[in-house]
Amino acid sequence: VGHALTFKGDYEEARVAYKRGFDASPDLWWKFQVGMYSAQSHLFEWQYGKAVISLVEHKKASQEFGDSDELKLRFARNVEEAKFRALSHSLDEQGARAAIDAFTALSEEIAEMEKSRAESAEERSRIKRQVDQRVASLNIWFDILFAKFDDAKERLSSFKAVAETGLASDPNALVPYLKLRAHLHLMEGNPEQAIEVYSNVPQTLLDDDVYHSYFFALAKKAVGELDESRQILEYISGYYFYDWGSALVRNLVEDQLASW
Repeated sequence: VGHALTFKGDYEEARVAYKRGFDASPDLWWKFQVGMYSAQSHLFEWQYGKAVISLVEHKKASQEFGDSDELKLRFARNVEEAKFRALSHSLDEQGARAAIDAFTALSEEIAEMEKSRAESAEERSRIKRQVDQRVASLNIWFDILFAKFDDAKERLSSFKAVAETGLASDPNALVPYLKLRAHLHLMEGNPEQAIEVYSNVPQTLLDDDVYHSYFFALAKKAVGELDESRQILEYISGYYFYDWGSALVRNLVEDQLASW
């Protein structure tokens, strides 16, 4: 119900529905996720400050209903990642940096717990690599959003090298790198290069990522490929799966279509 109301634009009613779901859920992870849906619903309205306030309140609540230290750490880490998205897209550089730092510290603490249970050196290396890549991706995203393009390029070089080590087991291991690289090209004012790189992402994986699909559409529009750009925007407009990408770009898409 909350999702349907959100996509109808009835945000206050959606948050009432999410609160009912939160109160009723016996499953702790689902309880946490419903609270995240409610907090991030403010992003659809571009109310970044309210989103951050709600996330801070939700983090506090999650530390009370979490039933283990590790679960509480995972809840806190996910909130800090969401705070980064809200703060960075409101161009709060200091706040976004603080959220990344908190996310990094929590990720490393969780990784130590995971490594203590690991049965091999290979598994411990995989855990470390996953944390390093996740932290690196946020730092690269930060650099792109705050126009630190040289820093982004330097980080991307290292990020690609690590991602390539996973190609043997995952043919899509480079997709996160490609998305960030394309985003960087667009923000630097190179839509042609952005299109070239985005075109290397498997279509299904781009379709499932409306955040990057939106920037792909902007790149297409910038080079005059208007029909293709509009087609992508209309696809996003009809995408009714609630995730943080939808929250950040859905109404930007509607504005683009309205001004066509």
